[in-house]
This record gives sequence, C-alpha cells and structure tokens, in this order.
Amino acid sequence: MRGMLKEIQEMDLKDGRRYWRLNIDGRVYSLWDEDMAEHLNEEMEIEYEFKNSGKYRNITEIRPVNPGSNPSNNPGYKNPEISEKDLQVIRMSSLKSAVSLLADLDGELDGKVDLTLEIAEKFERYIVGKG
Repeated sequence: MRGMLKEIQEMDLKDGRRYWRLNIDGRVYSLWDEDMAEHLNEEMEIEYEFKNSGKYRNITEIRPVNPGSNPSNNPGYKNPEISEKDLQVIRMSSLKSAVSLLADLDGELDGKVDLTLEIAEKFERYIVGKG
C-alpha cells in the first residue's frame, strides 16, 4: 500500500519493549522493528505492508516511496548526523552568508536585521534538509 506518514510516536510497554505508533493517512498502525523506525520521518510518502492482529494493524514492511531521490527534497527528512555543534556552525555560516547578501541593501536597521535573520533561517533549513 502507499500512503503519507503523518505522525510517529515512540511507545514503551511496561515490560520494557518498545514500538512505534504510526498515523498513516489517518489510520493507526504499530511498528515493532527499530531498524525500520530509524529511517522514518513525519510527512514522508511511504509504501507499506501490514497484517491484522486482533484489533491492531502491525506493519510488516515499510519504505520511502522515492528512496533514491535526494532526501532533502522530502519535507519530512531529518538528517540524523547533525550534532548540536554542527548545527551551531551551520547557523553561523548561514547568518554570515545572509549578512553578505544584504550588505548593500538600503533601509532601516530593524528591517534589515529581520530580513537578515529570515534569510539565514532559510539557508539553515536548506542545509539541514528541511526546506
């Protein structure tokens, strides 16, 4: 089947087992495979298979629709390798680039600052794969 993964919730049972509750196109499914769950993000188009187990729908297979495409084109993509330090470097670089871009812009200081921050945030989202 094909659908849009709208929400992912990590759940813990009292016995220590972990599973993920997935909302796919408004229907709730359970995923018990951590390896599969690691590669999922909200707002990701997916293909999946499931089996009914009583009142539960358990995912047996799940994968992105376009796994070979550039993941940053997917609005739900999150780069798991970006540390807090890397994010700070990205932010500083984005801010510096935005300042350079707007250096010759005339206007009020407050307006320039707001525009600079807005552009820097867009650069950051692009770099980390969220925009």
